[in-house]
Amino acid sequence: MKRLIKSELVKLLKSRTHLILIILLTLSTVILTYLSFKDYGRLYDDLKYYENFSGDKIDSISAAKIVDETLHQYAGKWSENTYQQIKKDYLQLVSKYPRQIINDEAMKKVYGDNYKPIMDKSLAGELTEDEFEHYMSTVDASRGYSLYGDEEGHCHIQLYYNEDGIYHLLSLIYTSPYFVEENDASQTFDTVWEENDYIFKHGEQLVKDNYSYENSNSQQLILQDYLISQVHKLPQTFDSVVPNNLFLKALRNILWAPLFVVIILLANVFGIEKQYKMDEIIYPTSSSKHQITIAKLITGTCLGIGIVWLQLLVCFLVSSFILPIHTWNIVIINMASSFFIDWGQMYIPYTYLTVVVFCFLLTTVGSFAISLITLGISYLTKSRFIVVIVMTVFIVLSWFIKRMTFIPTLLKTFMPFNMLSFLDYFYGYTAEQGYPYFIFHNSVIPYRTIVIVGWSLIGILIVWMLIRQARKPAID
Repeated sequence: MKRLIKSELVKLLKSRTHLILIILLTLSTVILTYLSFKDYGRLYDDLKYYENFSGDKIDSISAAKIVDETLHQYAGKWSENTYQQIKKDYLQLVSKYPRQIINDEAMKKVYGDNYKPIMDKSLAGELTEDEFEHYMSTVDASRGYSLYGDEEGHCHIQLYYNEDGIYHLLSLIYTSPYFVEENDASQTFDTVWEENDYIFKHGEQLVKDNYSYENSNSQQLILQDYLISQVHKLPQTFDSVVPNNLFLKALRNILWAPLFVVIILLANVFGIEKQYKMDEIIYPTSSSKHQITIAKLITGTCLGIGIVWLQLLVCFLVSSFILPIHTWNIVIINMASSFFIDWGQMYIPYTYLTVVVFCFLLTTVGSFAISLITLGISYLTKSRFIVVIVMTVFIVLSWFIKRMTFIPTLLKTFMPFNMLSFLDYFYGYTAEQGYPYFIFHNSVIPYRTIVIVGWSLIGILIVWMLIRQARKPAID
């Protein structure tokens, strides 16, 4: 058996095309992971940039490191004292770096060379929108600009200061997605941080506010009771979760590509002997048809899972090199422009540790299922072309099914390709996915648990059927 498995593995990996695919896949994982971090805190305007507290321009990754280092210093049990200490330090930094010096170069690019009269009127509260529009029609300025009005009907233009780089960094650390304004710095901070403070202190109420069933009050109460029990298990600790959120964001970007490589590599497992005329090497006369099939299944599934695991490991190593994770056992929150929960999503009463454990399980079982389906079609057709076509149709169909609101949520989450979108098994209600929970009588079972157990059993059944129906390919 060891000789057969080794032979199958060598057969798959000796192909130069296969090796190139694996290498390119791994390189793409490195690049996509790096770009996920590089995209952090993007300002979308070349007149806006980050500066460290020494006044040096920095890129987004350097900014992320400063953000993480700053927030990590408050690590510990969350309390009102923690909240007030963060706010105190933030207000001291705002006072330490006042916006005083106008950035003449930036102002000229936006408002033209003669911007000062318009700026003075704006500061004095005397500028009207018509007056400003007339002025802009006379200057050669091709850039967009920001204009906002007040209650008296006057308008104010966006001003650019030399200290804006530091203020963008302060905004990223403390008040994202809002920009720090000196005159309402305290209010802006409270707007952002009261949300996280509420998550730590009032998780039970958030569950009641967020999770409800329109058609069944009893189901609503059952689900709420279950989630409240999860809230009571959450640690009340605070730390920077910027590395956690960026790592999970990177994972979301890299997990689909390995599936296509797995399909291509395994598409011809049961037909390669006919293609290369090497039956006598791979099938010694002493080998039974069961041994041959078992060797192919073991090799194929292990290689499929191994390719996905390799990408998980590479993503984690690159993420750790850029921004090491401090802790996993902390409640999920959005922090400093790093988002685990997209806008419009709901409160998730879990820790990052739970998410990562199930991410590993879901991707493992998902790649196992996809490998077995690919091997099964290869066994039936003995044609790489047919396997690739069928699996491609399967991928497209899974993508469309996921977005069909009339299809039951359990069916959508049961599609093996969707298992690689592991965050869908934790999100609250969405139009596409629905609630990620199955309620049966008085019990609540997360769909992720059903999917993992279900596909493990289906996988065992597929293996049993293939072995039972296996027959040794005839030698031409």
